[in-house]
Amino acid sequence: MGLNDAETSYKLGLDYMEKKDFESAYREFNRLIFSGEHYGLSETKKVEIFMNRGISKYNIAKNEQELCEAADDWIDVLYKHPNSPYNSEAKRLIQMALQNSNSYTLQVFVKGMMQQRNLYL
Repeated sequence: MGLNDAETSYKLGLDYMEKKDFESAYREFNRLIFSGEHYGLSETKKVEIFMNRGISKYNIAKNEQELCEAADDWIDVLYKHPNSPYNSEAKRLIQMALQNSNSYTLQVFVKGMMQQRNLYL
C-alpha cells in the first residue's frame, strides 16, 4: 500500500474516533501499525496513531490485560518520542487510567514499564 492508502486509513481512524466508534477506530489504527503502513506517515501522525489506538483500546477494554495494552501505547509514546508535544497528554491518560481502575495488574504493569524505561509520570 502507498502513502495515500496510509493517509486514508489514518483519516478513517480519526473519523471513527470522532464518532466514538472505538471498536472500528482500534481496528483501523491497529491495522496501520501491524501492516507497517504508518512508517510512511509523519512523526506527528505516528504518535497520534499510538495515542488514539490507546484511547480506543481503553474505551473498549473488557479486562485488565486490555487496560494494560492501552497504557502500553501511551508509555510507548513517552519512551519512543521523548520530545513529542503529546507527552503531557500521554501522562494524563496513564494517570486517568490508574485513577479510574481498581486494577492491581494495571498499576503493577505501568509501574514496571515506567521503571524499566526510566520514565516518570
